Amino acid sequence: MRTFAPFLGFLLLLGVLLQLDFLFYILYVLAGLWLLARFGFGRSLQRLHWQRRFADHAFLGDQAVVEVAVQHRGRLPLPWLKISDSVPIALFGGDQARVLTSLAGGERFTLRYTLDCNRRGLYTLGPLTLSGGDPLGFFETTFSLPGEMQLTVYPQILPLPTLGLDSRQPFGVLRSRQRLFEDPARLAGTRDYRTGDSIRRIHWKASAHSASLQVKKIDPAIALESALLLNLNQEDHHARSWRGTSEWAIVLAASLAHHLSQAGQAVGLQVHGVDPYEPSQQPRALPPRAGHAHLMQVLEVLARVSAAPMPATTAWLQQAGLDLDWGTTLLVITPQATAETSAALHQWRRRGCAVILLITEPYAHFDLVQRHARQLGLHAFNITHEGDLQRWISSRSPLSSLTSPG
Repeated sequence: MRTFAPFLGFLLLLGVLLQLDFLFYILYVLAGLWLLARFGFGRSLQRLHWQRRFADHAFLGDQAVVEVAVQHRGRLPLPWLKISDSVPIALFGGDQARVLTSLAGGERFTLRYTLDCNRRGLYTLGPLTLSGGDPLGFFETTFSLPGEMQLTVYPQILPLPTLGLDSRQPFGVLRSRQRLFEDPARLAGTRDYRTGDSIRRIHWKASAHSASLQVKKIDPAIALESALLLNLNQEDHHARSWRGTSEWAIVLAASLAHHLSQAGQAVGLQVHGVDPYEPSQQPRALPPRAGHAHLMQVLEVLARVSAAPMPATTAWLQQAGLDLDWGTTLLVITPQATAETSAALHQWRRRGCAVILLITEPYAHFDLVQRHARQLGLHAFNITHEGDLQRWISSRSPLSSLTSPG
């Protein structure tokens, strides 16, 4: 109270003039309570220690439980304490992140609340706000504690059980119906020797056991080293639907990356958009790698990126695959396919890459776009929603018939 000190002065003056003992008694009691509130409770609030605990990564649809533990390390009790944590409104809209309580000396209190992870993104939790004071209202203070923390919500992942992708690399770990290359590490059995068979293909142990020459049967296989090129340039999207189509493109990229990684294949990612986590706002390019840890890096980037006005997409496509190996499959996810886009992708086709063009905005005459892409040696598909994706997978298109897990 800013006006309480003048009030005490007024009581003192009144007591001196009127010579009333009870006024001095009231003055002593109120002054003592004011000093206790001002210095005792103030120092107690400064001795509060806190800690926020939660899983900082979550999948879409999960519930993240957040615990905020506050411990009072002072001796003087706190009659009332308001704990309030700042929570993104996109994940939470209730009042569970704030509570009013009291703490004795050395007591510990834990605030628990739940976040509904229904939207992908990078979210900030905090700062934590504490308010406290004495029961008579002489002293009250509110302060924010630093220590914001990040929560990453991965994008939605759709199941792709029968997807097959093209590859020009001769060896790998997926069995293929396209008998162009044979992997000597994949022995499929033996057969009788025929004239013209190489002596290096003879299985000597099997020949000795059967008393006739046996030749190794090699299972054909391919390597699926793929790179996802995700175009989130807002200038390429329709002005009214760019939010929805860009989110769908991210879901499509996450689903493809998950499917390829689960099949043991190397997958990379390059995004033409904005990543607020990076100092330059430019998403970090991830080269093709295999493994669960690399998949998590891909999903983290896809959780953070967003559509924004960007430089020309054609120039980005021309530079995006410079560090990729020969035979890499380029999965280009873009809202539209212009003549300039197809020409830029045709250059990667000529350099030995298989190019698959996935268009995420609806086209009234997509057959013309598809025919033009086929003339340039590109596979083009119009996938605007999950129904299109399921039909594409089940149709056994040229994309799926090139390779199929056995």
